[in-house]
Amino acid sequence: MPLIALLQAVGARLAVFLIAFLAVLGVGSVTDSPAPALHEQKSPPTKSAVEEIVPAEAPTEEEAVPESTPGTQENESPEQEPAKDAPAVTPSAPALQPPKPEPEVQTEQKPAKSLNEINTDVSPTVVNILCSSANDSLNSISGSGVFIDSRGVILTNAHIAQYLLLKDYPTKDSIECVARTGSPAKPSYTLTLLYISPNWIAEHAHDITVETPTGTGEHDYALLIVTGRTDPSALLPASFPALKMAIDDSAIETGNEVLIRAYPAGFLGGISIQKELYAVATIASIRKLYTFNDGLLDLLSLGGSIAAQGGSSGGAVINTDGSLIGIVVTASREATTDERDLRAVTLSHINRDHIATEGISLSSYLSGPLLQRRAVFELTKAPTLSALLIQALEQ
Repeated sequence: MPLIALLQAVGARLAVFLIAFLAVLGVGSVTDSPAPALHEQKSPPTKSAVEEIVPAEAPTEEEAVPESTPGTQENESPEQEPAKDAPAVTPSAPALQPPKPEPEVQTEQKPAKSLNEINTDVSPTVVNILCSSANDSLNSISGSGVFIDSRGVILTNAHIAQYLLLKDYPTKDSIECVARTGSPAKPSYTLTLLYISPNWIAEHAHDITVETPTGTGEHDYALLIVTGRTDPSALLPASFPALKMAIDDSAIETGNEVLIRAYPAGFLGGISIQKELYAVATIASIRKLYTFNDGLLDLLSLGGSIAAQGGSSGGAVINTDGSLIGIVVTASREATTDERDLRAVTLSHINRDHIATEGISLSSYLSGPLLQRRAVFELTKAPTLSALLIQALEQ
C-alpha cells in the first residue's frame, strides 16, 4: 500500500474513534441536538409548579386599592389555588398603582339674586282676588293672594276669603270670586274655598258689614284653590307657579330687606279696580317684630310704602332667598302711604295656628289629597262658619 493511502486510512480510523469517545462523554454540537422551544413544552405542571396569577383590574374610585397581594377575577374557578399560597413571582406586567385622584372642579358660586331680579321671577305667583257681590248688603272686595302649591292653592287673608262662605247667600251664586293675573289684572281662574281659619271667623264674623274693619292679623289666613278658567274655552295649566314657604323664622331679623308684591287698590274706584288695577312691587326693611303670645314671632312691621293701602291684604312678603315669609294683613291709618305702617303675618304663625287648630302642619296639609280635604271642610266646618256670617248679616 502506498504511504499516502496508508496515512489516510489511519486518519479516518482515528476520527471515528474520537467521535465515539466524545459521544460516550455526552458532548455534541448545538446543531446535532437542538433544544425544544418553550412554547412546545407539553409536559403537565407538577404540584410544585407556580400557577399564573391574573392581575386584578384597576380599582374604581369607589373600591379600595388592593395591597401587595394581587386579587383574582370575580369569575375565577373556586378550585384555583389562593394567591397567597403561591411563591413570590416577579410579574412581567407593571404593578397596579392607586388611581390618581380626580382634579377638583372649581365651581363658580352664583351670586345671590337681587330683590329686583327676584321680583321678576315671582311676579306670576301673586294674583289679585276679586269677589263680586250681587247682594246689596255686601260690597264687592278686592285683595291679593299668592300661589303656594303647584296644584293651584292660593294663600290669602281670611277677611277676603270669608266671602266664599257666602257665595250662595241669599241665593245661589250670589258671590263670585276670581283670581286675576297680569298687570293690569285680567280674570284668569275661578276659585273655591279650601280652608279658612275657624278662629278668625269666630272672632270677626260681626265685622262682615263694617266698612273699615280693624284687627291684629292673628288667625287671619285662608287657602283658596283654582277650580277652572274664567274663559271656558281655555285649559288649566299643568302646574301653577308657586312660592316656596319659609316656615322657619329663625333668620328673620329687624333690618332684613324684603320684597312686597301685591295689588293695592286703596285709591281706586270700582270701575278702575276692574279695568286698571296694576300689580305693585316695593322693597322694604323689617322695622319691628311682634308677637301675639308666648314671645313667638307672629307679625312683621314693614313701615310705609306704596303697598300700605287697601287691596294689598294677602300680598306676598318675600325674603332675599325668594321664599315667602309672610302675607300682608293690616296697615295703620295715616293720611299718606309713606306715613303708614304695613304689617304682615308670618308663615311661622300661620303654621303654628294650623297645627293648633287642625293637628297638622300647613306643609303636611298641602301634601295630602286636596280634593278630599276640600270636601271634608265643606261638609264639616263650612256650614257652621257660613251660619255665623249669615247671622251677622241678618242682625
